[in-house]
Amino acid sequence: MTNIFFAITAVSSVITTTLLIVALYFLIKILKKGKNVVDTVSRETELIIEDVEEVRSSVKRHAKTVKEFATVAFIKKTIDMFLKNESRKK
Repeated sequence: MTNIFFAITAVSSVITTTLLIVALYFLIKILKKGKNVVDTVSRETELIIEDVEEVRSSVKRHAKTVKEFATVAFIKKTIDMFLKNESRKK
């Protein structure tokens, strides 16, 4: 009876160990793919940060032009409203 117990225990230990090794193999494979994804996201994030910094510096350089354009647009709109009001009065 004892021999059967040890035989069954030995077989189940081998099966359990084999399944554990296979599961660990796939887990390691998944973790490596996850690391690759994280590395790619990290590189792309750095590129996005560089692009945002470039846009920010460009906006700062061209802020005067934007302000002038906004001022001209405001003045034009004000003049148009004034002219429309004058033409309605007549």
